[in-house]
Amino acid sequence: MEPVVFKTSDNVLIAADYYSGTSTKGAILLHMMPTTKSSSQPTIILAQVQKGRYYST
Repeated sequence: MEPVVFKTSDNVLIAADYYSGTSTKGAILLHMMPTTKSSSQPTIILAQVQKGRYYST
């Protein structure tokens, strides 16, 4: 996991965690306010994505 930060054209900073992989496919996990990335159980979701089990919640 590598922390990354993106700056939007209106100067808003978006922080994220980047997980490298070997697949040509990718996934973006988002959480809603007021929850945090920790409360959305990212390790469970990432394990499913890595197994090819894609779903949305």
